[in-house]
Amino acid sequence: MENRIRSQVELAKLALEISRVNPKGKLWINETEFSRLVDISLNTIRRWRWDGKGQRFYKFGRHVRYDYFEAQEFLSNSARTSTTVKKDW
Repeated sequence: MENRIRSQVELAKLALEISRVNPKGKLWINETEFSRLVDISLNTIRRWRWDGKGQRFYKFGRHVRYDYFEAQEFLSNSARTSTTVKKDW
């Protein structure tokens, strides 16, 4: 019974994720999910947004969303081999 409930919860989560994908292939995540994904505090994410730095975001009314695939690219582009190379964010 517990396994069945667990799998139903996982299916519900998957359905939620799929429902966020729009026809243009964007998978929307909120600022908290983005913060967890990139392992940066939510306050830092908000400060970057206020300062016009960091990851591009989308605003739908009062809701802030990030494209999951752009967030993955943001992570890939953040890799460095030297601390002397200055990043603009």
